[in-house]
Amino acid sequence: MPIRAEVLKDRCISSGRCVGDEPTAFRFDADELVELLDGVTTMSEQRLLRIARDCPGEAIVLYDDNNEVIELH
Repeated sequence: MPIRAEVLKDRCISSGRCVGDEPTAFRFDADELVELLDGVTTMSEQRLLRIARDCPGEAIVLYDDNNEVIELH
């Protein structure tokens, strides 16, 4: 099942957990909000799920191959 990730910037609280865990997949933009990098497409699904679950602002949303939101909690 391929997973697609999206960052909802209006939920991002700039904690930096995702950036610290996977700097090849996430970084801060000019407004210090997280944005996705190409590295997110090469991450294992299990790793991406863990990082999304650890986001304190619940800003990382994951979608399955049917474009349905994957429930994280």
